[in-house]
Amino acid sequence: MKLVGFQGGSSVFELGVTTDMYCFFSLIKERIGLDEREKFLVDRLFRKYLRFDDLDNATALILKIKISLSEVPCDTAVLKKFGWSKEESLLKIECENFAEMFERYFESYEHCVKSAKYLYDDWGLYRPVKVSCSEEPFFTLENLRPLEDYDNLALDSLPFWMR
Repeated sequence: MKLVGFQGGSSVFELGVTTDMYCFFSLIKERIGLDEREKFLVDRLFRKYLRFDDLDNATALILKIKISLSEVPCDTAVLKKFGWSKEESLLKIECENFAEMFERYFESYEHCVKSAKYLYDDWGLYRPVKVSCSEEPFFTLENLRPLEDYDNLALDSLPFWMR
């Protein structure tokens, strides 16, 4: 399985295998009550990338998600229905709640947003916050892919990091 993580600005964080990341987003979609705008932002991060103008709203949403997941007891049976495998996973499963389990995801996301904003402020260049393959040669290929390819993904298309 490919290793994936968050990327943004000049930062990239390897977080785990594709099924770990898929479980993260599946938990959000299943366990957190989101309005239509929030669903849109979660789907953009899952499938495409976040636009610069969406970073503040998406960051507030990620905080809401973290707080909500802190109230959901950790249960690997929930993850298994999303295809999670203990043998392949890099998740910390000995924890009290899902926010703890995905703490590295929240921290990495926050760091990538800060990096993207710093790069934009300093150089006028936006390297979007997104989920990306984090190992070579997939990482290099992802960075060569034009944003138009992401923009052209249909609502039911697999994200590039899952292919």
